[in-house]
Amino acid sequence: MNRMVSDVMVTPVVSVQPATSFKQTVQLLQEHRVSALPVVDRDGRLLGIVSETDLALKEEHQPSDPIPFFEGGRHRAQRAKARGTTAADFMSTPVATVAPGASLNAAARLLHQRGVRHLPVVDHDGRLIGIITRRDLLGVFLRRDGDIHHEITAGVLRATFNLPGDAVQVEVRDGVVTLTGLVPWRSSAREIVDRVSGMDGVVDIVDRLSWSHDDSIMRRSR
Repeated sequence: MNRMVSDVMVTPVVSVQPATSFKQTVQLLQEHRVSALPVVDRDGRLLGIVSETDLALKEEHQPSDPIPFFEGGRHRAQRAKARGTTAADFMSTPVATVAPGASLNAAARLLHQRGVRHLPVVDHDGRLIGIITRRDLLGVFLRRDGDIHHEITAGVLRATFNLPGDAVQVEVRDGVVTLTGLVPWRSSAREIVDRVSGMDGVVDIVDRLSWSHDDSIMRRSR
């Protein structure tokens, strides 16, 4: 069964409030050995996130540095952050977030699309309840090949598609799944591959499935 964000998220989360000082924020990062801290209001609602990258701007942009004559918006925003003294000054916003019931695949896609390392987990009211990182998601791929094989054969091929035991041969090696065999319908072959590709621990799929009937032709002819 595919796990959800709530299964691997870190909770409780070390966070700061908008008025937390720069020095306190750095101390919390080092003390708890984390690389980012969510910023929340007094009700626990997420406002932004402060990362080591944000804080490093203080060192990168010194107050005595000359201001370029042609300064882009991104550089101007970074320089403004570097002059800040509280978490509210340094935090990045808006923040990409994820719900606790989201799949780990969905969380991984969001991390990749946004180019971030951390996803705060919020409830339906926007309150911070956890956080998930790229490292948390990578742990999914440590799942044993035998467990993946059992889920495919028992949970997908037999329970979902009611296929006989010798219809599809399943091989799992280092998370790479090879499916070989004959199924009744082309649509079934496609759905089997889709379901297996979304399973925890599956790195890649080698699709060697064939089918007896091409129901995609039947649908197009209607």
